Amino acid sequence: MSKEKKQGKVTVFDIAEALNVSASTVSRSLNDHPNISRKTKKKVFTMAKKMGYGMGLKYKEAKSTRNLIALVIPSLESSFYIDYAKHLQYYLDLFDYNLVIFSTNNQYSEEKKIAEQLTQFKLAGAIISLSNSSEDAKSFKALDEYNIPWVMFDQIDPIINKISVTTDGIAISKRAISHLLRNGYKRIAHLAGHPNSSKFSEIVRGYKTALEDDGIAFNHDYLIYSDLTKEDVTESLHRLLTLDIPPNAIFIASSDATVEALQFLKNNSIEIPKDIALVSYGFEKALKYTSPSISHVQLPVKQLAQQTSDIIISMIREDHFSTSSSVLTAKFIIRKSSLNVN
Repeated sequence: MSKEKKQGKVTVFDIAEALNVSASTVSRSLNDHPNISRKTKKKVFTMAKKMGYGMGLKYKEAKSTRNLIALVIPSLESSFYIDYAKHLQYYLDLFDYNLVIFSTNNQYSEEKKIAEQLTQFKLAGAIISLSNSSEDAKSFKALDEYNIPWVMFDQIDPIINKISVTTDGIAISKRAISHLLRNGYKRIAHLAGHPNSSKFSEIVRGYKTALEDDGIAFNHDYLIYSDLTKEDVTESLHRLLTLDIPPNAIFIASSDATVEALQFLKNNSIEIPKDIALVSYGFEKALKYTSPSISHVQLPVKQLAQQTSDIIISMIREDHFSTSSSVLTAKFIIRKSSLNVN
């Protein structure tokens, strides 16, 4: 199949584009979220019905179906999760399952509410990526009581006995840092995500391991944890660049945060890589058009979606609740932003 979308199959992203609203607004409207106005919900349901969307039906009717698979993600503002959801929708379409999306907005409290909401649906299954600040996945254990199979991906709870599909963040981060070291960059800073996150913790481990293997002493000032919002990136970069001995390279744990970092550096007349080298964990589409081109970790988004889809379908149709996990390999793409020009 060459096309990634069946002819006539409509997704929340199509509805969002038609109404000029966010995919998050569409998803929340279809889930009868209390923060969405009745006027907006009506517009969304009308457009969903008009476009023939599988979820274009009333909330109570949706609750009575068994062809729904819930996708719980930290954010619908993230390019990574948007791409993942689009690929996942395609693979689930092949088995005639509809996708209903819940965003936790990276709030653990919201995540617990959503976990409770999921038990009110007659779901076929659920696919879950924990919020950045999530302490664990215990909230979703309630799904087991309702015999709803579920699988985790990307940001997981490594302690809980559940199948998961992730990327080897340690190995690929180590490779990225080793590349910077080989190019003469010895003062490497890292803008890390929330320390509770399994994904961001692995990235930090790869960062530290690469430095240790090269005999570089770890500098606590060069590691900054945050939620990687625009404000966080601005504050972190200002803090790093005003150190007595500032870093000469930065490894950023999110492609969206990398976009913000590029804007900050440009506004402050800091040239890449002449003044500071840059490597991104992930690749936001906006980075395609930057100058210089950005070295980055290329995440296997499509493969992640395919494997989680295969697993959840297997669990649904065969009652096969495996506890083994799958760890995928990412690629490191070298571009001009991390090459030594001095």
